[in-house]
Amino acid sequence: MVSDKPRIEYVDLVKGFCMFFVISFHCHVTYCPWFYSTIRSMYLPAFFFCAALFFRPEQPFRQFVVRKVNLLLVPWAFFLFICLCGYAGIYLFGRLFPDSGIDLASVTGDYLLYDFIKHPANLPSWYLWCIFFSFMAYYAVCRLGHRHLLLKIIAAVAFALAGWYFEQYGIRQVLRHKSVVMEFLYDFHFFTALEMLPFMFAGEELRRRGLLGFNYRSMAALAVFAVSVALWVFYSQRVFVTLYGHVWPLEAYIPGFAGTSAIFILMAAINRFPLLDFLGRNSLTVLCTHYMIFLIMENYIHNLWWLFACVLALTLVAVKFCITYFPLFTGRGNFFPLSRTHLSLS
Repeated sequence: MVSDKPRIEYVDLVKGFCMFFVISFHCHVTYCPWFYSTIRSMYLPAFFFCAALFFRPEQPFRQFVVRKVNLLLVPWAFFLFICLCGYAGIYLFGRLFPDSGIDLASVTGDYLLYDFIKHPANLPSWYLWCIFFSFMAYYAVCRLGHRHLLLKIIAAVAFALAGWYFEQYGIRQVLRHKSVVMEFLYDFHFFTALEMLPFMFAGEELRRRGLLGFNYRSMAALAVFAVSVALWVFYSQRVFVTLYGHVWPLEAYIPGFAGTSAIFILMAAINRFPLLDFLGRNSLTVLCTHYMIFLIMENYIHNLWWLFACVLALTLVAVKFCITYFPLFTGRGNFFPLSRTHLSLS
C-alpha cells in the first residue's frame, strides 16, 4: 500500500540532485577537483537529512521496523537476487561455452559467498543497510529524548561521536576480526549510520519548526543560501571526505550541513525539474540499478560523458520497468503486510 499523502516536490529534487551526481561519479565523469570535493561533501548527508523530514517516532516500534524493512531491506534483497542470478548466468555460460573465456572466476576473482552479499554488482546498495541502521538508531534517540529536547540532542551527538570514534581510530578493525556480528556491522556501514544521526536530527527538528512551509524565495532564504554556499565551498576544500572509505573527520560536518542547506534552498526555490524529480522519487531503485548498468556499458562506451548519458538514460528505463512490474520489491508497497491497527495509525 503506497501512501496517498501529497509529496513535497522540492524534497524529491534535493534527492534527485544528489543522485544525479552519484551516477556521474560512479561513471567516473571528470569534474574539476574543487567541484568534485564540494559535491561529495554533501550528497550523503543530504539523503539522511531528507529521510528524517517525515520521520514519525510516535509510531509503535514493530510497525516502524516493518515499514523500514519493506522500504529498504526488501529492495536490497530483491536486487541482490538479481545480481546472484547474473552471476549464475555467467557461471552457466562459462560451463556451456568453455572456449569463450568467460567464467565466474574472471568476473568475481576469489570472492566467497559472503563477498557476493557484501559487494554485489549493485555495489552502492550498501546505503540501504546504512540508512536502515540510521533509522533504528534515530528511533532510539527519539525515545530517549521524547520528553526533553536537550536529552535528544545529547543522545544524537553521543551516538554520532561513538560512530566517528570507532571509524577514526580503527577500533572497528580489532573488533571486526573477533566477532562475526561486528564484521557484519562494519561491512554494512553501521558506524557510518551513527555518524549521520546529526543530519537526521536536523531534518526532523527543522520540519517540526516549519521548514517545509518556509518561503524559499524570500530575502532571508537568499541570505542563508549565500552564507551556506560560502561555508560549503570553503570547508569542502579543507577536508577530504571519503564516505565509502570510512573516513569522516569532525570538521566535515560543516560542509555537510552547509551544502545540504544550500541545495535544499535552491531546489525549494526552483520547485520543478522533471528529471531530478523522477530520480528523487525513485532514488532507492535508481541507486540499485544504475551501477549494474554501468558495469555492462563501460565495456562498450569509453567516452566518460557518453557513458554517463547512456547509463542515466538506461537507468530511467530500468527504474520505470521495476516500479511498474515489481512495486512490492522496490519500496512502493508492503511486501510484509501491516495489521489493520497499524494501517489505521498511518
